[in-house]
Amino acid sequence: MVARSIRFVDALDQLFGYTTWRDTKLALVMFVGAKSLTGIITKAGTALEGYDQFLGWEEGGDETELRARMSFLAMMSATPP
Repeated sequence: MVARSIRFVDALDQLFGYTTWRDTKLALVMFVGAKSLTGIITKAGTALEGYDQFLGWEEGGDETELRARMSFLAMMSATPP
């Protein structure tokens, strides 16, 4: 399961690497073949909360959706020149 968590974090890093100051919404779509989606969503939320860019959770969506506020300034400072 650790390898899958690392792939999720790598996907987030790639998504944040494409982000510009004009982007107001980003999406990462995951196709999950596991039977326990709740555990996967929980681990993804924990991974998001571990980012320096994480500001907090947004309202809305359902139990299969995570909505988070992220800081663009923190993204820029975390990106190597």
